[in-house]
Amino acid sequence: MEIQQVRELLKDVSTERSDWEYKNFVLERTAANWPRQVVTQLNALRNILDRRHDLEMAAWSAENQTKRNELDKQQNQIESWLKQFTDEEIKEAVADYEHAEAEYWPAELGRRAAIDMLSSGRISKEVTELALLLPEEGFKIYVKTCGDLASAATILSKEVEAEANQTPGELPR
Repeated sequence: MEIQQVRELLKDVSTERSDWEYKNFVLERTAANWPRQVVTQLNALRNILDRRHDLEMAAWSAENQTKRNELDKQQNQIESWLKQFTDEEIKEAVADYEHAEAEYWPAELGRRAAIDMLSSGRISKEVTELALLLPEEGFKIYVKTCGDLASAATILSKEVEAEANQTPGELPR
């Protein structure tokens, strides 16, 4: 296959980030904290617009056009998501960002600790050091989040394993 054929096939395909990836991995990562989600998306939009501006100043090339197309897709994803909300809701989320950080970080560190426990059997030094800096109430949230997520994942893993080992027609144990 010639390079021109490959370019033609891929001209409208963005391998940078699919809509599914955006919804499930980008938005869901911060879904529990509305202000952080809004600020993260606004920052991403600002970065896209800055990169887009830089590309507009650069000479035209097929590579730069591909980058422009990928940035356009990401910009459209963010703008479509933001259109769900009023300007007032977005302004309130931005104004509440600093306050919401006190809720975000204990839960985020708890999530990271659970991932560490599930993947290596112990919590990383970095996560432990950060968790120990949390105020008492935040530390309680961290411990609860970590325990809840690790327990839920362990239970689910055992259920999936039991289903996989079950012979057809056999009742679950």
